[in-house]
Parts: sequence; C-alpha cells; structure tokens
Amino acid sequence: MNASPPLPQGLAATALRDIGQIRAINQDSVFALLLTLPREGGDVAVGLFLVADGMGGHEGGEIASRLAVRTVVQHMLSRLVMPILDDQMSEAIQPLLIGSLEAANQLIWSEARRLGTDMGTTCTAALLVGSGLYLAHVGDTRAYLYGPEGLCQLTTDHSAVGRLIELGQLDLEAARDHPLRNQLYRTIGQLSEVRVDFLYQPLATSSHLLLCSDGLWGMLDDATIAATLQASVWPHQACQALIDQANQAGGEDNISAVVVTLPKVDAL
Repeated sequence: MNASPPLPQGLAATALRDIGQIRAINQDSVFALLLTLPREGGDVAVGLFLVADGMGGHEGGEIASRLAVRTVVQHMLSRLVMPILDDQMSEAIQPLLIGSLEAANQLIWSEARRLGTDMGTTCTAALLVGSGLYLAHVGDTRAYLYGPEGLCQLTTDHSAVGRLIELGQLDLEAARDHPLRNQLYRTIGQLSEVRVDFLYQPLATSSHLLLCSDGLWGMLDDATIAATLQASVWPHQACQALIDQANQAGGEDNISAVVVTLPKVDAL
C-alpha cells in the first residue's frame, strides 16, 4: 500500500504560554480564534490573535493582561463578527481595531485607579481577514511574518532601546544586552489615553504569523525563530518548540507565543 502524500499546510492557529524559569506568576495572556464568516461573494476566513504581557504589582500584571484580552475580544466580536453575520457591517477595520485597544486602556486605567495599583500591559492584536493582516500594537510584544524571504518583524517596540534602533543609533546585536531594553515608554493602562500603532500587511507568500512576548524574542535570535517556524507544519508544534528553546536559553521571563500557519501560496 502506497503512503498518502503529506497534506498541504493549511490555516490553523495555537496560543501557548509558559511561566518560564524564574517568575513566580505568569502575567502573560494569549488568545487565538479562527472562524469562517458567510459573505455574499463567498465565505471568508477571519482570525483574531492576541498576546498581552502584564506588569505592575502582585498579580496586577496578570489582571491587566487578562482585561486587555477580554476587552479586545469582546469589542471585536460585538462590532465586527456579529454585524457581518447580520449583514450590517459598516465600520472600517482600522478605527475598530484601534478602538478595541483604546477601550482596554480606559478599562485598565480606571481599574488601576480604583485598586490603587500601577498595573498595565503591552498588547499586540492581529486580525486576519482573507489574505490581509491588520495589526494594532502597544508595547514590546511583537508580531512577525515568516515566508520564503525570511523572518520579518512587523511591530516596533515602544521601549527606549526600540526607539534607539528606530533612529539608527543602536544595532540589533547591541540591543539584546542593553540595560534599557525593558524600559517601556508606551503601555496599555498606565495613562488615561494611549496612542496605538496600526499596520495593514498583505500576507502574500508568508507561511507563518507569530505573535510573542519579550520572554520569547528576548531569549531567541531571529535565526532560531525562523528555523523553528520553517520546520513546523503545525502551529502547536511551533509554539511548543519556541517555548522550549526560550526556557533552555534561560527562561528569564514569562514566555508566550501565538503561531498561525497560513495556506502556502506559490510565489509568482
């Protein structure tokens, strides 16, 4: 009996998090949802993926990251998914996605004032609609695309070191051990208002989307991340391998990864 040919890579997603080797509590939160929505011209695949890395006081970061994920998910499901199902979608995606992070900021800011804490969180939210990717981002959780051209970081870290890299005053190698690498200047919930970065990116020939906290990218170089994604057909396999490697490299922080495998498209 001849063996069946391997199945082609398809659309799938996994979200995993790990406490790491040093932290006493996991302050990261992750989320992944894939669904198919009926449209007049044909069904469309939609995905919503988030990584939030909390900070501030005992359990404060855990509360903040969880509130961020819950608020963004609730905002997007009620204002995007349900209107599409009812054929009443009228709001543009950019203000909708940015508004979801702004709503999270307001809630966490108010909750921190009520509790008397300094809790806050980073948040990177990715919305996949057909062959397009929409990103809203605050902090230093990252989004990457991987494909035939290699690993591409889509987000910019809102940290002192990220700003120096952006200005061309620091290279990536020196940044890895810089003393200010964890000093953030923009987060969710620590000021009454927040500026949210937004990006639209066609998926083109990309094979993987990765969202991750600094507990992962701070432990692994780009070459290791790229090689792990390249070797992984299934997203759960990729997430677990990345987390295992970050732990083996020291696991100095909580480690979170969301991996989405994308249907392969032949390059023109």
